[in-house]
Amino acid sequence: MLPLYTLEILAKIYAWGFRNFVRNKANVFDFLIIGAAVVIAVVEVFRDLNARSLVDFVLVLRVLRLVTVIGHIERFRLILQTLSQLTPVLAVYSAMVVVCSPVNLIVQLILYGALYF
Repeated sequence: MLPLYTLEILAKIYAWGFRNFVRNKANVFDFLIIGAAVVIAVVEVFRDLNARSLVDFVLVLRVLRLVTVIGHIERFRLILQTLSQLTPVLAVYSAMVVVCSPVNLIVQLILYGALYF
C-alpha cells in the first residue's frame, strides 16, 4: 500500500505543482504521513529492523483525514456530534465495568470456588 500512497502524492505534486499542492492542508497532512512512513520503511530496510508495526501505525494515521472530510458533510457532522455527546456516558460505563468486574469475580470465587478447586 505504501508505494500506491507514494505514487498518489507524487502524481498530485506533478499535476498541481508544488505551490498549489502545499496550499491544501489535507495534502500537507498526507505528505507528512506518507513521508514519515517512507522514511521508516527505508530505515527498516537498511538497519534490518522489524518496524513494520510502526509503518502500519503511521499509515493508520492517514485515516484521520477521513475525519476531516466527514466533518464537512452535514449528515456525518450529526453522527460525529452524537458520538461526542456519548463519550462521557461511555467513559462512566467503562469505569463501572472496570470496577465491577473484579468485584464480581471475587464474589463468584467465594460462592463457587469450592466447585472448581
